[in-house]
Amino acid sequence: MAANKPVMKMPELLVFVKALATGFVGAEVWRAAFYLGTNFALTLSTAALYMNVGWMLLGVPICLIYAIKRGAHIAATRIIHSQRIDLLATIAIGLWANDLAAPWLANLHTAVKHGNPYWAPAIFLLFCAMLLSPIVQQYRVTRTKKTQPQLYFLADEEISREDEDLLASSAQAKSFAETVLTSGVHAGLIFGVDGPWGIGKTSFIKLAEHYWESAKDKVVVCRFEPLRYASEPDLTERLIRDLSAAIQREVFAPEFRPAASRYSRLVKGKADLSFLGFKLSLEPSQETVDELLEDIDEVLKRIQRRVIIVIDDLDRLDAKTTNNVLFATRRTLKLSQATYVLCYDTEMLAANKEEGSRAREFLEKFVTVKLSLFVDSSSIRDFLKRDWQRQENQLGSIPSDTMLKLNAVLSELADILDGDLAAKYLPLVGDMRKVKRFVNAMLLMQLDKSDLGRTDFNKSDLINLVLLHLHYPGLFRQIYAEETEGRCGIFSVRREYKEHNFTFENSTEFPQV
Repeated sequence: MAANKPVMKMPELLVFVKALATGFVGAEVWRAAFYLGTNFALTLSTAALYMNVGWMLLGVPICLIYAIKRGAHIAATRIIHSQRIDLLATIAIGLWANDLAAPWLANLHTAVKHGNPYWAPAIFLLFCAMLLSPIVQQYRVTRTKKTQPQLYFLADEEISREDEDLLASSAQAKSFAETVLTSGVHAGLIFGVDGPWGIGKTSFIKLAEHYWESAKDKVVVCRFEPLRYASEPDLTERLIRDLSAAIQREVFAPEFRPAASRYSRLVKGKADLSFLGFKLSLEPSQETVDELLEDIDEVLKRIQRRVIIVIDDLDRLDAKTTNNVLFATRRTLKLSQATYVLCYDTEMLAANKEEGSRAREFLEKFVTVKLSLFVDSSSIRDFLKRDWQRQENQLGSIPSDTMLKLNAVLSELADILDGDLAAKYLPLVGDMRKVKRFVNAMLLMQLDKSDLGRTDFNKSDLINLVLLHLHYPGLFRQIYAEETEGRCGIFSVRREYKEHNFTFENSTEFPQV
């Protein structure tokens, strides 16, 4: 059976209308500026040369600085690389159309020519003030000295550079990024990054994005965060809009936005407009979803870019919203130039027995390549013993006595993770998020004001109590209520005299806790 030949697509009329209007309006603005400038120049004929040069030195630098700050040179480079001769020709036609329409605008041109000559400096100064305002504001912000923040606690923030990687996951992230890039373009190719909360999925993807930036001429990375749009009824529309914004930032593709807008209108269905009590219903176009997705895919092929769509925090959504995100992803699988990377925790998705199991089955059906993330306990031990010093330079406001005592406690915890009890402690301190919570809890205790040497428990006891406080607060409160201020509760060890020897045993109620 012969393959269907691709059908030639109609040009986006709105794109060419905008180009035509740009040429027409640009020519009219230039004509008005010429008339106003010529009229005002007559009043400067007797002025000194330095005054005439001063006007130019005032306006030209402001325009250049504003254009550079706004990234006009980058946008111009994208337009040149697009090689859109057709749009350039349309702008030229707009310039010509302005000349053809000049007789119709003769009255307006005459009014501008014979107007007050001081309209020119008034408009010029207003224009300079408008451009100068954001430049001055940005200068005042950048002039402020940036000092390294002195923190009292460790912040749980994702990383994006290799020098911030404390778990030695940058090599794995680079390998994953290379795999995604070399996998080629396949419709429906979906990568899954599976790992529990706190394992560093977001940081892992940030490191991969850092590698993808080196291939900007080949790929466009679109980061879609459904948690921000969980309340919206149709996440497919939001996904297409974010994809459109990401592409517009990287390449010049004017046809993409109209195609995405038509898709958005089709998804919303009939729209009702109300004016002075009259209602008007607007029906969407007769195009189907598949046809519009083909138009979007055609634009991606034309700009010769592959799109990597990263969907993070799936496991933080409720089960119903997760299924909506997966359905939105499935609806856009027709985009042959798109590769999807989903980040999730399978166990959290399966927490809800009904909807969660459906989401889990849905993932298993169309995630074609799955990568599971694990944290090696040796990395945690290295952080507690050695890499902790790398974080210490951010904690300049902490007293040195506190740091010394904290280092001793962290070294004790590292020894525990290196022993036979490691498997029991890893669920409590098995990732960087939990380790930072533990460190912050220790800092909150103000160790510099306490002397552990005068107490009857060692560092291991302190570690156990802090872990109980963080993960089992109810049990910790019960211990605090029964074992403080000289009280002896069910958690106290009893001294028993048996068989001519003293032994220590738990209370009879302790096994029931």
